[in-house]
Amino acid sequence: MGMLITCLGISGSGKTVFLGSLLDSLNSPANAHGGFFIADTNAKGRQVLRDSLLHKEIGIAANLDRIGHNGYKGYPSGTKSSTFRQFSLLQGRDTVLDIGWIDYKGGLLTGDASDGSEQEDLYHCLEKSTAIVIYLDGYRIASAENIKQARRFVGTEPIAKIISHFESSKQRSMVNILIVLTQCDAIEDARWIGAGDYGPLKEKTKEVLGGLVDMARRNPLWRCGMVAISAVGRGNNRRTFIQDATFSTAPVVSDEIIGEPEPFNIVQAFYWLVGCVVAAEKVRAQGRVAALHGRLSAQKSDEARLVNMGFWKRLFYNDGKWNDEVHSSKRAQEQLSMDILGENQQLQAYEQALIPLFRESDKVVTAIS
Repeated sequence: MGMLITCLGISGSGKTVFLGSLLDSLNSPANAHGGFFIADTNAKGRQVLRDSLLHKEIGIAANLDRIGHNGYKGYPSGTKSSTFRQFSLLQGRDTVLDIGWIDYKGGLLTGDASDGSEQEDLYHCLEKSTAIVIYLDGYRIASAENIKQARRFVGTEPIAKIISHFESSKQRSMVNILIVLTQCDAIEDARWIGAGDYGPLKEKTKEVLGGLVDMARRNPLWRCGMVAISAVGRGNNRRTFIQDATFSTAPVVSDEIIGEPEPFNIVQAFYWLVGCVVAAEKVRAQGRVAALHGRLSAQKSDEARLVNMGFWKRLFYNDGKWNDEVHSSKRAQEQLSMDILGENQQLQAYEQALIPLFRESDKVVTAIS
């Protein structure tokens, strides 16, 4: 089983930082969360991410000892080119899911660094994607004076344009979209934090998203959620203002990790994505079981037709062909029964896998419907 995740967000929205924090959180069996951890499939054979090049490139915890050296402040550098990465989710020795992770450079959305072929590649990837993750800077949304300004600050309009581009082809397809509100540890105004669930911020974000929310609501097969996250946790980041916000431009800031990172809602957001895939597989398995039951019913009817034939029809059925067909029907029924048993066992496995995934994610991911 596999999934392809496509990440969208303007430059500085936190796409690479999110992935780096996820790798930090699930980078070895010792860090398994709910029994799951991640292995790097780019390496020769699978290996824990703690020892992989991918983790050393963008992991935060992997590079804490470099903070303060050569100006390094603890966060991976932004994506200057669109990047495809691969890794696997494991539970014990078993591979649960092979994952392709596409991180599109922010300039592709705003038109600052793109060309026609890259746009076409993006649309093609979206068509093939199992899930789309949209990154919006939660701090910028909270600090904006009004909805229009927030949309400019976080790039809602180009993102909405891209999503609407393929809506017509996905109206009758299952689509999973996760809205990730980043940098929530920097928000100090209690009005947006609410009871610690950032509920007020999520409500404002729905207004900022505008048409994207409408798209999710008019497509019943689309599964859409929103989560507020932090890569390092409150109190572990020092934010320095370089330039205050203006009417048309977001504030320019510089961040530095000053404490042991304690990410929140990163793993849970990832589990929501995985849960969507497992749930879709469960639906497909249910369809296969129904089809197998239909074939089994047809075989039984065919056998009954043969058994109920009159004596003279059997006698002239051609040299024992009647016996052969009856036995063949019985063997087919036995095989179909075995196939149904196997599919039901797989259904049970999917259900068992969903329980820990959704138990984690349902606490923090708010459904948009």
